[in-house]
Amino acid sequence: RGVCTDVVIRALRSVGVDLQVAVHQDMQAAFSKYPKLGKKGPDANIDHRRIRMMLPYFRQFFIELKKDEPYLPGDLVLFDTFPSKAGPDHAGIVSDRLGPSGLPLVVNNWTDGYVEAEMDLLPTVPITHRFRVPMTTRATP
Repeated sequence: RGVCTDVVIRALRSVGVDLQVAVHQDMQAAFSKYPKLGKKGPDANIDHRRIRMMLPYFRQFFIELKKDEPYLPGDLVLFDTFPSKAGPDHAGIVSDRLGPSGLPLVVNNWTDGYVEAEMDLLPTVPITHRFRVPMTTRATP
């Protein structure tokens, strides 16, 4: 249960990225890179749960994908669900399963009780940004 950003936060935690800590630390170091949203400074309690606060972090530390690149499971997708307000306002993660459209499903929390589900969003909801978590290399013994 939760909002769309909680799906992203939980998934990233499972691969060792604590978005709450990372966004807060980056905002403390470079607050000018982030939208102010009427704020005087970073707020570790909520900033990581706002799409517009995630975006500058993702742009700096994740791989931004072009529109024509193939979808891979685990890709982060930001959507514009409110055409009257420009910019991303919803997030999800590309699944490893295909939907009825033939495109991958997106794991997200939508308005149906704020419950995580796979949905066939890619063909119908405008995408504003796509990101991939960078791979880290392991030292060879």
